[in-house]
This record gives sequence, C-alpha cells and structure tokens, in this order.
Amino acid sequence: MKNLLTLIALLLVVGVQVSCTHSDNIVSNYRYKRAMRLLQNKHGYDDQTAVMQSVPKLIEQEEYQLALEILNTYELVDDSYEPLYQYRLLVHHSLGETHKAIDDAIKYCSMADVIFYVDTIQKIFAEDVNYSMTQIIQLIQSFDDDDTSKEKHDPIYLRGVLGELFGKALQYDDEQSIELYKRYYAQKDGTTYDIDYKMAKWYARIGMYDRAIEDISKYIDSTNGTDQQAISDLAVFKRMEELTYFDVTTILGDN
Repeated sequence: MKNLLTLIALLLVVGVQVSCTHSDNIVSNYRYKRAMRLLQNKHGYDDQTAVMQSVPKLIEQEEYQLALEILNTYELVDDSYEPLYQYRLLVHHSLGETHKAIDDAIKYCSMADVIFYVDTIQKIFAEDVNYSMTQIIQLIQSFDDDDTSKEKHDPIYLRGVLGELFGKALQYDDEQSIELYKRYYAQKDGTTYDIDYKMAKWYARIGMYDRAIEDISKYIDSTNGTDQQAISDLAVFKRMEELTYFDVTTILGDN
C-alpha cells in the first residue's frame, strides 16, 4: 500500500511538471505570435530582419520612442538577439535613461564577441560608476559561480571594464565604489589581509602617492614589518611623492 501511494505521488509530480512545461511553451508561443503580430500590423514589418534593419534609421532620425517600442516588442520575439541590446542601449542613452542604458550595455557586452560603440558605452558606464560596478560584479559572480559557465560566453570585456571603472572610482575618490570593489576583490581572491597592499599599488599607478603611502603603511603594520618588498615599495612611493611635489612647486612656486 505504501509503495502504491509513493508511485501515485511520483506520477502526480511528473504530471505537474509536464503540465507546467506545456503551459510555458504555450505562453512562449503566444508571446512570440503576439509580438510578431504587433510588428507586422503596427509597423508593417514582414519578418525579423526587416525589423532590425529599420531601427538604426529611426535612431539616426531621432525617432527614439518608436525605436524603443519596436525593440521592446522584438524582445518578446527573441531576447537572446545581440543587436537588440546594442541598439536599445543607444536609445536609452539618448533619452537620458542612464540605468536602463547601463543594463542594456552590460547585456550587450556580455553577449558580443566584437563590441561596437565602445566610446559611447564607456560614457554610459561612467555616468553612474557605482551602479555600473554593482551590476557588472553581479554578472561576473553569477558567471563564475555557475557550474556550466564553461559552456557560456565569458564576460571578459566586462572584467576589463570593471578595472577601468575602479580606476575612475580612485580618481574621483568615490569611497562607496572603492569599498564595493575591495569586497569583490577580497571575495574573488579569497584573501583580505593584503587588500591594503593592492590598494597602494592601484593608487600609485594613477599618481596618488599620498594614498598609496597610507595604504601600504597599513599593510606593513598588519604584517609587523616582515614583508621586505612592501617596505621597499613604500620607499619608492615616498620618493615619487617627493619628486611630484618638487616638480609642482618648481612650476607653481611654494605658496
């Protein structure tokens, strides 16, 4: 009797799963047909190729709202189509919708093998450094934590973008973004003790030797002065700070 009840329960579970899958397919098929019907009836496009060919012209003519409506509708047809995000990030950017532009830029950069509109994308990310870094870190961590990630497209371009944004955060002295990256780095690298040393090197790269000296001194203190390389680097940073001060005061004077 017990075995019979177990078998019935299993059959019910399988039945529910099949039913859900069938329902999902019906919904997906309905969304596809609805989207194509909208594109055909409202905008006069016969197929997907014609739809995407029209969008660049609309953007050039500054018909942003119409382009956005077409792109949003097309997303119902195929949300894995790379040019969709390539064009929509431009539309959102032109409309001043920064976070939506960043979201689409991240999707596009995570999918594309060749990145177009690089200068524009860099400007979009720079409009809100903290938001951009937060979203990129979430995507990278999701990829790195996924057991099937080897079968997917590595967001290698976004890894580089993250480093560039961190450089901007340092330049802007954006403490919130700096702390965000430090937490990400510590989690990624599996260490926290040497983050001050890493920060010192990053500051030194952009010529902020006062901050480099401050962070490397913290690191040296935390290791009780046992890292001779760090002590040597501290001496270099101090010398570079002196030279920078000397160059500036020679040009501007000491007042």
